[in-house]
Amino acid sequence: MPLPSWDATKAAHGPFPVLLVGNGASRAVWSRFQYDQIYARALAARPPLLGDREIRHFGGERNFELVLSQMLVAERLSRQAGRLRSARYFHRRYRRIQAALAASLQAVHVPFATLQGTGVLEQIGTAISEYDHVFSTNYDVLLYWAILLANESMGYNHFKDYFFSRDDDETVRFSVGDSQIWPDRGRERVVGVSYLHGALHLVRTADGETHKLCRREGQYLLDRFGEEILDGASPLVVTEGTSAGKLKSIDRSGYLTFALSQLSETRGNVVVFGHSLSAQDAHIAKAIKWDREVDRTIAIGMRPSADDERIGGQQLRLRAALHSRLRVVFFDASTHPLGSEGLRVG
Repeated sequence: MPLPSWDATKAAHGPFPVLLVGNGASRAVWSRFQYDQIYARALAARPPLLGDREIRHFGGERNFELVLSQMLVAERLSRQAGRLRSARYFHRRYRRIQAALAASLQAVHVPFATLQGTGVLEQIGTAISEYDHVFSTNYDVLLYWAILLANESMGYNHFKDYFFSRDDDETVRFSVGDSQIWPDRGRERVVGVSYLHGALHLVRTADGETHKLCRREGQYLLDRFGEEILDGASPLVVTEGTSAGKLKSIDRSGYLTFALSQLSETRGNVVVFGHSLSAQDAHIAKAIKWDREVDRTIAIGMRPSADDERIGGQQLRLRAALHSRLRVVFFDASTHPLGSEGLRVG
């Protein structure tokens, strides 16, 4: 079943002001990015990164963010009740689960040094610069590195991520009251970037605020993941689990709630790249179809396959995940700039 190219799709249905990227976009660069295996990797490590005491706190979910938040709340309540032994127990569990998450994610993440001199980050920055809004469910820092490099090379902030309240040199805080984005002076366009499931460079404080970690001289941002940056802060990374479990994490974060509402409020056609819109991400599909516009196209990138039955089945499922009022079309993902074979480094 031949799929039209991205150029043909854009010519027939464009323009496309909105881009949603998922795990497939990261795996086009680095095949080891497998977000659905973070929990399994933590269990399979030798020695294991998670012990029996930690595992039992996960219950039926595999959402690290949810469990880490629960550990922090339990520790705080125990201290308030004067139960210091229990507080120390929850603190130890928190630190071990956080370390397991950090080690598992760092093990699958492409090193910055591997990307240096390849032009990959520059290509990603160019590819996403044509959109008005970029939404990502990935929690690696590929996108962050790409927009940071692009802004530096342009000499102005073409990409803005809604983090503007700087309290110190370590972090930048998100504030709903300071979340409007405008083009820099003398510029006509700006691209808004939102991380729907958090990311490695974001942390959530005990009072629910979200901070973005800043680079340190001589230290890669990836190295800072898992550090105790702010007292009582936990990584804002919504990992595996059901859509309902992910929504619990989103509802506890002002930033994630804002990001998801941004997706639901966007207007115009949407490109979905590297995202399966599976049942685990039903909240993402719901946000896309929340728009009441009848004349809206959702263009979904798919990898070509000789198995027509499999391709047809995937297309039926994706159409069912979205609303019948929406025009859903499919294109060959390998013809999109984010699917170029030239991006692969491993």
